[in-house]
Amino acid sequence: MALVLAPSFLVLRASFFILFLHLSVFCFVFPIFFVPLQSTMTRVFHHRLTLGELCGILLLALASLYCFWFGTWPMAVLGALLVAVAVRGIDRGIHTDYVLDDDQLTTQSGRIGRQRGQAIPLQTITALRRMPRHLFTGSYVMVEHGDHNISIFTPENETSFVEAVGKRVSLAKNTCQEKETES
Repeated sequence: MALVLAPSFLVLRASFFILFLHLSVFCFVFPIFFVPLQSTMTRVFHHRLTLGELCGILLLALASLYCFWFGTWPMAVLGALLVAVAVRGIDRGIHTDYVLDDDQLTTQSGRIGRQRGQAIPLQTITALRRMPRHLFTGSYVMVEHGDHNISIFTPENETSFVEAVGKRVSLAKNTCQEKETES
């Protein structure tokens, strides 16, 4: 019985391999079929951990270790709460992304707990500046939008972030002006 099933299994396996090979060749030879009609490109910039964030996480970790050092239950509960806050800080530091679409700049911060995101329409951005931090600890990008609202971003690659946002803002404002002149 096993000898009868083995050849059919090999034929089935070979047919799936040939089908996969044909589909992959089709995707590389004719990539136009798999490109969306509108040119919507999304760029994702990752957050850069700053010295203050690293010191805060380290301080919380050391405080929780100090609380666990004692054998009493109130200190253990306090240590567990400090560990939870430190894990939340690490999550926010590692998983914060700045997503740049054709029409808005969105901040996605963290995966644990409540998602706090901020969406800024590109038409409302009035200024985009790279600013130095205090005591020469780095720099950040300041975005002015709306009625003198200010948002601060710390991407890993600041120069490409400023260039990409500047290009998208100029494109968004040009398309907004074209729509106004048509109507």
